[in-house]
Amino acid sequence: MPAKRPEKPPAGRKRKTAGDHADSAARKRVTTGAGSVQRSRAKAGPPPVPAREGGELYTSLFRDSHTIMLIIDPGDGRIVDANRAAVRFYGYPARVLKTMRIGDINLLDEKPLRAKIKQAAREKKRRFHFRHRLAGGGIRDVEVASGPILLGGRKLLYSIVHDITERRKSEGALRDSEKRYRLLVENAEYPVVVTSLATGRILFVNERACRTFDVPMAAAVGAQAGEFWVRPDDRDRFVEDLLAAGRVTEYECALRTAQGAVRWMLVSASLIEYDGQNAAFVVYNDITERKRAEEALRDSLETASAMLNAATESFALVDTEGVVLAANETFARRLGTTVDAVIGTCAYGYLTPELAEHRRERLREVIQNGYPLRFTDERAGRWLEQSIYPIFDSRGKVGRLVIYAQDITDRRRSEEALKQSEALLKSIFQAAPIGIGLVYDRVLGWTNDQVALMLGYAVEELAEKSARILYESDEEFDRVGREKYVEVLQGGTGVIETRWRCKDGTMLDILLSSKAIEPRDLSAGIVFTALDITSRKRGEEALQRYQDELERRVLERTSELMVANQALILEIEDRNRADKALRDSERRFSDIISFLPDPTFVIDRDGRVIAWNRAMETMTGIAATDMLGKGNYEYAVPFYGERRPLLIDQVLSPDREVEVLYAKINRRGEILFGESYIPGRGGRKERIYLSGTAAPLYDSQGSLVGAIESIRDITERKRSEEELRYRDAILEVASFAAERFLKAPSWETDIREILARLGTVTGVSRVYLFENRTSEEGVLLTTQRYEWVAEGIRAEIDNIALQGLAMEREGFGRWAEVMRNGGHIFGAVREFPESERELLASQGVLSIAVVPVYLGDRWWGFIGFDDCADERKWSDVEMEALNVVASTLGAALSRRHTETRLTQTSERLSVVLESLPIVTFTSSGGEKEEITYITGTVEELTGFRPDEYVKNPAFFFEHVHPDDRPVVRSCHLGIGTKGMCGCEFRFRTANGSHRWFSEYCRLIRGPEGSIGHIVGIWQDVTEEKRILQESNTRLQQVIQAHKLASLGEIVAGVVHEINNPNSFIAYNIPLLEEIWKLCEPVLAEHAAANPGWGKRGVSYAELRGDMAEIINAFRIGSDRINRVVSNLKDFARVEESSQARPISVNDVVEKTLMIVGGQIRRSVSKLDLDLDGDLPPVQGHFQKLEQVLANLLVNAHQSISDKEKGRIRISTRHLKRLGAVIVSIEDSGHGMTRAVLDRLFEPFFTTRRDTGGTGLGLSVSYGLIREHQGVIGVLSRPGIGSRFTVVLPLGPGAAPNLRPLLLPLDRDAERVEELQMQISGIDDGFVHWFYHDEPSVERLTEYLEQHPEVDVVLMTEPSAGFDYGRFLQVIRERHPLITTIAWGGMKKEFTGPGGEGPDIHVKGTPDIRKLKEILDGKHDDLPEQAVMMAGTIEDVREKADKIAKGA
Repeated sequence: MPAKRPEKPPAGRKRKTAGDHADSAARKRVTTGAGSVQRSRAKAGPPPVPAREGGELYTSLFRDSHTIMLIIDPGDGRIVDANRAAVRFYGYPARVLKTMRIGDINLLDEKPLRAKIKQAAREKKRRFHFRHRLAGGGIRDVEVASGPILLGGRKLLYSIVHDITERRKSEGALRDSEKRYRLLVENAEYPVVVTSLATGRILFVNERACRTFDVPMAAAVGAQAGEFWVRPDDRDRFVEDLLAAGRVTEYECALRTAQGAVRWMLVSASLIEYDGQNAAFVVYNDITERKRAEEALRDSLETASAMLNAATESFALVDTEGVVLAANETFARRLGTTVDAVIGTCAYGYLTPELAEHRRERLREVIQNGYPLRFTDERAGRWLEQSIYPIFDSRGKVGRLVIYAQDITDRRRSEEALKQSEALLKSIFQAAPIGIGLVYDRVLGWTNDQVALMLGYAVEELAEKSARILYESDEEFDRVGREKYVEVLQGGTGVIETRWRCKDGTMLDILLSSKAIEPRDLSAGIVFTALDITSRKRGEEALQRYQDELERRVLERTSELMVANQALILEIEDRNRADKALRDSERRFSDIISFLPDPTFVIDRDGRVIAWNRAMETMTGIAATDMLGKGNYEYAVPFYGERRPLLIDQVLSPDREVEVLYAKINRRGEILFGESYIPGRGGRKERIYLSGTAAPLYDSQGSLVGAIESIRDITERKRSEEELRYRDAILEVASFAAERFLKAPSWETDIREILARLGTVTGVSRVYLFENRTSEEGVLLTTQRYEWVAEGIRAEIDNIALQGLAMEREGFGRWAEVMRNGGHIFGAVREFPESERELLASQGVLSIAVVPVYLGDRWWGFIGFDDCADERKWSDVEMEALNVVASTLGAALSRRHTETRLTQTSERLSVVLESLPIVTFTSSGGEKEEITYITGTVEELTGFRPDEYVKNPAFFFEHVHPDDRPVVRSCHLGIGTKGMCGCEFRFRTANGSHRWFSEYCRLIRGPEGSIGHIVGIWQDVTEEKRILQESNTRLQQVIQAHKLASLGEIVAGVVHEINNPNSFIAYNIPLLEEIWKLCEPVLAEHAAANPGWGKRGVSYAELRGDMAEIINAFRIGSDRINRVVSNLKDFARVEESSQARPISVNDVVEKTLMIVGGQIRRSVSKLDLDLDGDLPPVQGHFQKLEQVLANLLVNAHQSISDKEKGRIRISTRHLKRLGAVIVSIEDSGHGMTRAVLDRLFEPFFTTRRDTGGTGLGLSVSYGLIREHQGVIGVLSRPGIGSRFTVVLPLGPGAAPNLRPLLLPLDRDAERVEELQMQISGIDDGFVHWFYHDEPSVERLTEYLEQHPEVDVVLMTEPSAGFDYGRFLQVIRERHPLITTIAWGGMKKEFTGPGGEGPDIHVKGTPDIRKLKEILDGKHDDLPEQAVMMAGTIEDVREKADKIAKGA
């Protein structure tokens, strides 16, 4: 409001001078107030009183302003006035602040501060940056705007203060960040290049880029980046995409190094500003090795696929539900379909219901047992040998299965024919009137009854005997062998006369004829016939005497006739041999032609058919007898319905007019290859495509005698090729769509061309794209955005019914529901609901296929096909093409959606680093090694936020696995001298699991070589570690599988060797009983007459009892050997076991002791039995469990030295917590080391090789127990003994996970609970927890007697009143295998008067980590005698488990 005019001065008051008026005007121009300003005026003289409006303006602009303001005297720096904002900022009361000088709050020294004040007073500078101290001691960075002001006639300084502390911190952080980023980029493991967009020249490269492209850094900077691109078009598209989108991710291309080598790269780039010009920040990822590996893998897969498809056996890979994942052509052909059709379908669907259920049972059996299964069945008159092999996943479960089937029909028929032939031959041989036999290396293998009858031997007496026993002398034996075998090798048959010795010594004249089974290999055996010519020889000798004279007289007269006759004989023999060779050749030729798998026929030079094989009969339906001998192109009628030349005629008489009848004819030398087609036959409408191969036939003189042609039906191949071309065309369009959607600046750029290509290649009527939106009322609406229509089809793009269509309201709610869940809509429209048919029928649609398009998790719209010409059945490849287009369109939509939300910030480099598949970090040098920066990818890999690593210096090492911390520390300590380091370690993530990381660090030195910063990366290598471990595990499984396969072959031979001596034992047991019955009365009478009589300290009563027991044991042992032999046969045959039944484990123990008890009692002084009388029965096989326990008892007996009697304890218990029965066999033998335990269940491993050990007993026993779903545990201590524990579950299910059983003596319930969770997780009944307010030695001893399965006793800090020494003494005497661990306290506090102390003492405060290391066998304090305690059972079980799975 306007100021009031001032009143006239009162009378007597001096009028204002001109100077006063000037002073008043000056005061009106400035903001004035009260306080110190008024007081300063008072000292200089009473100032004029300002008008009321001026005071209000001063208060509003200065005192009440939210900006910090000070009025300062430039002469001495005193603060004249300060507003309320200054009071709040500095923290001083206003009255105190006005008594201070500006130097009291400004940290600048006095002299430079005076200079700054003068600059402000003279208006040479108006803006300053200072640091001001607050009342509380805090320091703030401030920006001060200061200048002169006239106030009350005085020239003062006004100061407007802005707090810029936070801005300074941000600027400093930005500078530090930029410096860190530059260090990271310069030392990154990926090549990094910055290129000018204007000139294309390189502005910056890091060291890794120089190494990758083989170019010095000086030469790289300033070079044209385009020179390194192999294909300029790739670079042009790359730059185009970068300029359009602002960034490019993983652009694949080929680059050339300075030396000319081509490297494949994934290139990622973003736009940045570099040194004042627009540039591209480019990161390269070298994938050359990966490309090579992919190419090699492709070649390998193609080779494997070709090999599988070429095999006559069928292969298929299925999941646990029988769905086919992969298969070869033979498998598909046997199911009556193709490979493409069978993939993804259930194999059972092609079988009859009964056969399908049978196959499911077989598959379930393999999944449950984890063992391969082989069986043979008949289908449609063909015999198939089937094999099912399990494939285990990373968790050890059966995830997939391989089904292998081989057609053995021909082999079965051959075997049956061979059996019949052998039976016939055997009956013929036995009935033959001459001796027949078989020898191997002149050892008699088999002879018929006639040989034995001639010589006076039994057939069994001649078997396996040397033929030398038949001859009178060595000279005759050698002569026969020498001359006969020469004839056999030369002519195949050797005939010789010799003399054989009979069993009674008489000699026979023998005509011996021999023929080799395999002429080139006499070791395969020789068949001989022996004819007794003794009588004939005697008659011949008499006749010879009569004929000698006659022959002498006739000899001279007939010599010429004999010569002529001999020549004639030779001529006849030659002619017969030639005829026979000709007949053999014709027969072989006919056999070969007949059994060729392809239809084949042969014609002579006159065009007459001389061969027409079985396959040709099958193809044409014409028998060979109806075709042989016919000519005049009769062989063409079955194919073409008329007489015409075929490919075979082109061989005999080429004709150009005939060639045009074939689609193509190729010639390779004299062989012709051609393809043609014939009309469909047998109800088939489509053409039948045939391929033929024809070649000429020549006789031995090289004259043309005819030709041969093989024909093959290639219709399926032609159809597959056509389908493949169609599929490739569709997938090419889908690939084009994917490329354009992902590379084009906008998905709408090429959508019309993509829809047109899709429609053209598929031949549909329409291809269209709909987009969804939600109305303001929340109704789902969809609108047609783009459309392509075929020629002659009405367009629907302008159809108002398709613009803003409310799907659920208009009857298409089913579509919305299906596509919201990712499903597809396809099929014939006539089968759709009525609510949908009306709109579709109005557009002429007969068949439709629709696929949803998703933007992230949101259903964005759909893309579809219409067919208005036919009710098309949409193929998988057509739906796959729609899926690819829909998914890539969704990706393009997501990309655009994401790009619109991204902001261009100064930290573009950070975005690039965050996108790398690694964790990048920097840390300070020195001993602290504090992480100063880490990328956000660390949260993805570990679950922890980046600030947790930065705020807590110890955070990183706290989460490194304790075993790996020394490795990481050693790596970091060595970086000061080496300049770089690398290591691998396990890191505990937020979810508690450990992951493997590979770390690489480089030292960035500071000034004068001091330690500056460390730049490093972490890369998750957990998957690589897992793959390597699985590869090693699978290798071991293969090795063990080969071992057990060899074991099966050996067992078959062992069975034969066992049967012979056992038959002798069984035969003599009754004889032994009769002898004892005769001797017993005599011994009884003698003992009665001589009461003190005995032999070697054995009385008659003991002898009588032992003898009865021995005879009974002989009988039981013989029976058991028979059962073992039977089990070994089953083991060798890998057949299914018999049905399990309920059995009593106590009965098995007692029966086993009857067999081996006598043997064991001779070496032990004490055999303790502790059998639980309330044992429930288990499902199993009595003889197999008896075999296992006998094996374990004999092993226990053999582990005890003969010099000192030992002890064996056998106990049975029912553990309700496990739902199992356990049998423990404990001995006081020499025990076993850890090295022995690690291989205990391996086949052929034994420590008693010198005493006849085979290494088969425990491996077989383990397999038998696993067959019962059980497990064998082992606890052993060298020099003390061993305990084998057999765990048998009461019912079917998974085998128990046997662990070391721990008994902790601790009153601290919370610590026991923590111990439970840290060591074994949830208490599953495998670990005993015991603590009591008043434990006593008697109570604990009683507890151990009741729970003999305890393996480890853990004693915590000593408690008053408890005698640990006596307790340890009791354990040593009664339970020597139990390992004792003292945890905390001093060792002497756990030691008794006799020096009894614990096996292990963990010093200091109880540490669960150390205890876990001891239980795992990893701690340095672990003594040799306790190495096998905890963990041994689990380790051996896992190793044996792998052996069983490998089998």
